[in-house]
Amino acid sequence: TWDACQEAVGSGDVINAGSSGIGVREGWWYPKSLEAMCPGLPDYKALLEEGCVKALATAETEPNAQFVAAPADWITYVDETIDAFGFEIEPITSGSSGALIATLKGAYDRQQPIMGWGYSPHWFFDKAEGDYVAFPAYEPACFTDPAWGPIADKTHDCATPSGFLWKLMNRDISLKAPAAARIYYLFTLDARTVADGMERVDVEGVSYDQMAADWVDANETVWRGWLK
Repeated sequence: TWDACQEAVGSGDVINAGSSGIGVREGWWYPKSLEAMCPGLPDYKALLEEGCVKALATAETEPNAQFVAAPADWITYVDETIDAFGFEIEPITSGSSGALIATLKGAYDRQQPIMGWGYSPHWFFDKAEGDYVAFPAYEPACFTDPAWGPIADKTHDCATPSGFLWKLMNRDISLKAPAAARIYYLFTLDARTVADGMERVDVEGVSYDQMAADWVDANETVWRGWLK
């Protein structure tokens, strides 16, 4: 998490080697078709309406709406957000990232109402016709100061932080292998490349090693620049 990364860099044992160039976003994702059942989306206030709650309710969660949550070991603050806004929503934890995607994609393909944890870069969320619920923009005080934000006595009444993936490296290793550290400093990718690679692994069944080898073969002009 961001806090853990900041703590690691602050310890002096870890170096922040800069942005990877990979822009990331995560949050409450839904298919665009849901907007017909939840007028007002992507504004979060639409989730407070009875009709929207009913549209997202399932036999497992009714009378509450269902939210397809990420695996339990992911830090998403969904429970805190539900509590902050008083949503009538029950999060159903996914057993794995694969199960999360399968549930959301299955409902999307069947054109059924669904909402759950989404993130980019990812081949499904980047290609599907969907959007993210619009919460108030994130600021650090949102997670610590109940007076911040639209809900006066609650924290987490805002969106999830977004930005770029940062590159971290062990300080001792960077001193022992300065040439490798320099390559790491120069290394960048883009979100599209990451999403395409994930799709090859998840959908086509290509191994990580093969996917990486194919990228190296196709991008010699890129990685050669990191070696100069």
